[in-house]
Amino acid sequence: MLHTIPTNFTSTAVRLRDIKSATRSGWKGAAMTHRARAMRGERVQSPIGIDPDSTTGLIKTLTQAFPLMAVHIEEIDPDVCYIGRAHGITREKRLRHQEIRPAANWSRTDSTNRTPDITRFDVGAGT
Repeated sequence: MLHTIPTNFTSTAVRLRDIKSATRSGWKGAAMTHRARAMRGERVQSPIGIDPDSTTGLIKTLTQAFPLMAVHIEEIDPDVCYIGRAHGITREKRLRHQEIRPAANWSRTDSTNRTPDITRFDVGAGT
């Protein structure tokens, strides 16, 4: 279902079906970044203990491993991400999560997003 791309202590998970195109070179600085990572002995790999085989498994294992996650629904609103902590998935296949607001305080109620609408998760130090 998805592929995780760790970058130093940050990981991004996207559904393979959501990837429209890809190039080997990626962005302008990719060649230098790949060489530097290779010299440091780093490799792209899925974080240990993360279940990438389903959205539900991914959310459960990401929640156990990382206290915060950024949730993206790029097909609906490409300019917004919701940062917070996941509180599970409802029977209706909606992610329940408590958002942290721009003033750095927690929302008092959980927000929900339909799991099929979620296009990307970001977790780790960069979140």
